[in-house]
Amino acid sequence: MKALKGFLIDRVTGVAEDKTYDLGFVKTDIKKLFNAYAFLNPGEYKVLIKMLQIMNWGNQIRKTYPQLSQEAGVCENTVKLAIKKLRLHNYIKRESTSSYMVNPEVACRVNPQKRMTLLHDYKDIDNKEK
Repeated sequence: MKALKGFLIDRVTGVAEDKTYDLGFVKTDIKKLFNAYAFLNPGEYKVLIKMLQIMNWGNQIRKTYPQLSQEAGVCENTVKLAIKKLRLHNYIKRESTSSYMVNPEVACRVNPQKRMTLLHDYKDIDNKEK
């Protein structure tokens, strides 16, 4: 398994904390992951990493706020804020209640052909909401 290794900097103390995240076989755009740190606080970033770890092969996450909160080790309000920011920056889209899809341009668990299908599905979510 591959791991994402990086540093989280506590915005209050300024102390760098060495972290390794096991993302399994998820292909990620590392630049997008680093860019997410610009708009997410460390707790919200943990939610993003947890979502990437638990997404299924269709890039979907089917968890409630309490479930994500428990799995990421953060409070429910942090999950709510993280999801709001991730949606605003097009990292995820809401499919239905407690169901989200990760943008395949951010991360994907599949081969390139399946990724293109997922990109199409991801773009279609907006059309279904209208």
